[in-house]
Amino acid sequence: MILDILAKRLQDSGLLDGLGNRAVSQVQKNIEQGSWAQNAPLTAAIKQGNKPLRDRDQFLASITYRTEPGKVIVGTNHPAAEILHNGGTIRPVRSKALAIPAGPWVRSLMRGTDLSPRVMLDQLRGSGWSIWRQGDVIMGQKKGGKQPLPLFILRTAITIPARPFMRLPPESVAYLETYLRQKLLES
Repeated sequence: MILDILAKRLQDSGLLDGLGNRAVSQVQKNIEQGSWAQNAPLTAAIKQGNKPLRDRDQFLASITYRTEPGKVIVGTNHPAAEILHNGGTIRPVRSKALAIPAGPWVRSLMRGTDLSPRVMLDQLRGSGWSIWRQGDVIMGQKKGGKQPLPLFILRTAITIPARPFMRLPPESVAYLETYLRQKLLES
């Protein structure tokens, strides 16, 4: 009898939604407060800060949940989630090198070009910029500009350390268990 009641409660969409919302909140808290490996110096300079897993809050906002009968599934559809969680090495697929923005202003320009360095460089050329490679740096100078500027730093690979943001600390798991226990015992 008691197991039938518990099984029925686990089908309650209100209970599962409440658990899902709380689980998302705990994952977001873990992202914000986790003691993650620091960003590489270049990454910190480009982001103008050293908060791993935090960049314009798009990643944080991508954490969501869905319910299925008797369970809650928490996750994200962010394209970088897997490598951010597990770590790994990124290598170029269709070119010889990865083009990493050389500064925050280059990064902000890329936002309007669908994050493609090639498209951004083509747009700069079209507006009168001179573009050239100097060692491992793509440089550019605006027509009439006083100084050349570094645009992209070229790398054959970059390694991302694992930052397992979906693994919750024990206190977060205990919080979710307490919530579920209380809700199952109600009514």
